[in-house]
Amino acid sequence: MLVQDLEQHQFVTLCLVGLQPDGRKLFYANAGHVPGFVLLSSGEVKQSLDSTGPPLGLFAGSEFLLPAATELQSGDMLVLVTDGVPEATARDGTQFGVERVLDYIRSHCGEPAPQIASGVYQAARNYTQHDPQDDDITALVIKVEDGGSDNKAAGA
Repeated sequence: MLVQDLEQHQFVTLCLVGLQPDGRKLFYANAGHVPGFVLLSSGEVKQSLDSTGPPLGLFAGSEFLLPAATELQSGDMLVLVTDGVPEATARDGTQFGVERVLDYIRSHCGEPAPQIASGVYQAARNYTQHDPQDDDITALVIKVEDGGSDNKAAGA
């Protein structure tokens, strides 16, 4: 439907994540979106949620692979960002980049999820010296904790 509705060379990226709290499993499909990450409590990347197919609206009949479920452990973090975070551009033309996102999280992984998500947003904005935004800047952080109902999620 999007192929018919969008003008030529327009597309939509999407990262769809499903969480199964009872079994602590994560499922995902990624249509050309920037990768998400599952990190260990230390900040080390446990899994990169890389693209599993093309962006939506480019090709009719696109199919998307569903990778095997990821088992989540207490202390793991799910981090999702929009492309406006790594693509936030400084005045010298350099982009914030995925490594700066991960470095920020590694240096703040002991903080609560809301603070990490807000901090990623602020770090990207600081990097651009608060120049006008070219794109949305959104971060979502979910920390897996013991006690199912105590799991924390935050977005900025």
